[in-house]
Amino acid sequence: GIVSLLRTMARHPRNKTIQFHACEALGGLAADKTSREAILRSEGIERLLKVLTEHKRDVSIQVAGYQALNVLTEDPSILSKFEILQIAETVLYALKMHPRGAGVQEHGFSVLINLADFPDVKTMIVRDGGIERIIATMKLHPTSCQIQCHGCTVLKNVAISINKKRTIIHSGGVAVVVAALTNFPADVDIQIACYDLFRTVLDQQDSHELSEEIVKVFTMTMKNHQQDAEVLRQAFEAMVHLPQTMENRQLLGQAGVATTVATAVTAHPSHRTLRWFGERLVNQICSYHEVQSVSTV
Repeated sequence: GIVSLLRTMARHPRNKTIQFHACEALGGLAADKTSREAILRSEGIERLLKVLTEHKRDVSIQVAGYQALNVLTEDPSILSKFEILQIAETVLYALKMHPRGAGVQEHGFSVLINLADFPDVKTMIVRDGGIERIIATMKLHPTSCQIQCHGCTVLKNVAISINKKRTIIHSGGVAVVVAALTNFPADVDIQIACYDLFRTVLDQQDSHELSEEIVKVFTMTMKNHQQDAEVLRQAFEAMVHLPQTMENRQLLGQAGVATTVATAVTAHPSHRTLRWFGERLVNQICSYHEVQSVSTV
């Protein structure tokens, strides 16, 4: 059973094969709520963290261990604050140790997302240089769907102040989001995560100016996801939250965005929130740049 598995891990701390398969087994068992609770009662988190620390250079053990931790932290409310901070510290160290380990990064990000509601974890991520490291990881793994999606979500969770938002922008966060939107034009989860981050970071409290690249991917999203109301809503809301400078309005107007938004809104007549953001965006554009054929909005 679970107790026997944890004892085996404790008796053979240096045996990599045992530790790897034990981590995999814990991850599988943790999918069941009753088993997950039994693992937590038996100090399974402590044992996993010890294994991850003692085998910090073994990528396969790291991946298996963080897969298990991802499942075990799905409900962090049952964890103690000490356990949560220990987990976050261990994850951040692993992310630093294995920048090219896609599996480590992917599951490490997932664990950080699970712990996102804890202010101390957000503080730890920022203090440890996590913002810059997450952006660097996204640049290193441009073809990893999960890393791009989870990376955007972690960044959004820590963007809780103007200074942190600016750190994301100045560290190349906007560029990696544009790249993710471009590389995964049909992936709904990535589109939503990217625009959610845009909405959080590029808000009206900052002075960020639009680029032609952002307008291009925004237009591409509207064309590719005409039937995906939630993607469109996230995209519209992100654009609405941009600083309302003359330059931004002009760039959107010149790209014909208002007409494209009107078409998208017409395709979803019963979606009130989508309509509201669409109308607001068109009005913002038209306040600077007179656009015709938007009467349907």
